Formats: sequence, structure tokens, C-alpha cells
Amino acid sequence: CCFSTDTLTIAFIIAFTAQTLEKRYSTLKYPVRLAIMTASSIFATAVLYTIGTLWYAWYAGVTVSAALTTTVIPFIPFDLIKIGFAMAAIYPARKRITKAYA
Repeated sequence: CCFSTDTLTIAFIIAFTAQTLEKRYSTLKYPVRLAIMTASSIFATAVLYTIGTLWYAWYAGVTVSAALTTTVIPFIPFDLIKIGFAMAAIYPARKRITKAYA
């Protein structure tokens, strides 16, 4: 249907990369980590947008410009809001999780 093993593999690679970066930079002060996580989230979203746009343009037989207009541009504000909410929730959630498993 909607997901192929290639799509799931790409998603796994992106998630693994994000987790690796988070572990690598976990010793930095919180504001620096937050900036890195925010930049990583925006970068990952841009990578997914690029892959999805190119695939849609090829599959639907439309130009990349038309694919961007249809599949990316309407969702950018909402994805930035989601990233903002996720970044705002990270610190309180991490403190609770760390306390629960300490």
C-alpha cells in the first residue's frame, strides 16, 4: 500500500542518525543541545521533503515546482510548529524520564 521497505529503511537511517547525534552531543550544555536538536530536526524534515517531492514529481509526472506547491509548501508552517512543540517538550520530558529510571 503506502509504505515500501525502502521508505522504512530510509526512515530508520534518519532516526538512527538523529539518535547518534543526540548521544554524541549529550554532554554539551542544554541550550547548545537544544540548538543542535532543532537544527537536526529542520534538516531531517528538509531531507524528507526533498525525497518526497522528487518521488512525487516522478510518480505523478509533474514538475518539481508543481510538486513543491502541492506537497511541501502547505505543510511547512505546521511542521515548524511541530518542531517547536517538540523542542519545548524535550527538557521537561527528559527530566521526568531520567528521574523515573534513576
